[in-house]
Amino acid sequence: MRTLPKSVAVAAALSTAACGALNDRGPSVARSDSAGVEIVASVVDDRPLAWSMERLYARGGAEEGPESFYWVGTGTVDADGEGRVYVLDPSQARVVVFDSEGEFIRTLGGRGEGPGELTSPSSVAVAPGGVVSVFDFGKGGLVRFDSAGRVLAEMPFPAYPWPDAGRHMGVSDQGVVAASMLRSPPEGHFQHGLRWYVGADTVPLVDHVFPQPGMVRYTSCGGGLNLPRVFEAHVTWDNHGTTVAAAAGPAYAFTVFEAGSPVRRIRVDREPRVATEAMAEEHLGEGFRINFGSGPCTIPPTEMVPLRGFAEVLPWIDEVAVSPTGEIWARRFAVGPDAQGPIDAFDATGAYVGTAPPDTPFPLAFLDADRFASMEIDEAEVRRVVVYRIVRGVGG
Repeated sequence: MRTLPKSVAVAAALSTAACGALNDRGPSVARSDSAGVEIVASVVDDRPLAWSMERLYARGGAEEGPESFYWVGTGTVDADGEGRVYVLDPSQARVVVFDSEGEFIRTLGGRGEGPGELTSPSSVAVAPGGVVSVFDFGKGGLVRFDSAGRVLAEMPFPAYPWPDAGRHMGVSDQGVVAASMLRSPPEGHFQHGLRWYVGADTVPLVDHVFPQPGMVRYTSCGGGLNLPRVFEAHVTWDNHGTTVAAAAGPAYAFTVFEAGSPVRRIRVDREPRVATEAMAEEHLGEGFRINFGSGPCTIPPTEMVPLRGFAEVLPWIDEVAVSPTGEIWARRFAVGPDAQGPIDAFDATGAYVGTAPPDTPFPLAFLDADRFASMEIDEAEVRRVVVYRIVRGVGG
């Protein structure tokens, strides 16, 4: 969770460095104001950043001990203001804490229903000051620890986070931000909403409304599912401290909030990308794997796509990440089960800086301005946390 700096000195330095050996014109950025919210619109061609990623260390995949976790993903890794890394291990109902150099510090939690124990943990978020919050579906709220690992009072939560593979929630010293399926969507639609919770107050941030999926029976597996359309956009977001960056819908656009108030809307001039049935089948790869109770089964794309349907256009933004300096990374959506789109970088003023090298890993959490934790998957499907350092070369 990231705090937007009052000064734009870091952003100016980033923008200047990015120009170097690249197109001297730079991207065209227009700024305007709408009711106190800055509108930043960029017209760009891809400008490669002269970045490289230095792999510092990896953690996870051990047979026993603190590194015996095997699943890592969005929402299960975070970092505090001291660069400590926190990894939620749902299989063992614990959070494993490493220092900024990757040395083990402690574990938090453990399976149980008592204070500081976890039943069905789904995500972890850490405030810059070090307070750790774990959303526990079984307890219906946040199980919390202070920066020294002491158990704090649990916090009931007014809305269950969105139960998908994306980010569920984030915390700051002032409040909690969470993405939820709202209880009263418009008739015939679902509403994926991002909300800022401060005490008893709930502040709406962004929403995405989409057609309510009906129950469809898939004969190949003998069961029914009510899944949204393939390529359906959703709310994607990240935060650092009180700063939140959130995108909703298929356009290349996102909004930056500070303590629940919009301060900047960032847009990139990119034409809509029309989706096709062939794209939807390609995106599902070998098929949709599900366990209906009689064992694992795979629904082939040629059966699922005609019944499930697909959105008319592809979403532009797949993921966003916010650094401690207010820099924002946005990964573009790509078609394919394992496809990874290019990563665009924006400075703290919202201006497009450039596009990272093709194999750049996407941050799960920033340790500081130049180090971040990401994920790697080995041939045995074991997921590990890997910490990288950004080496910003000439022109990047």
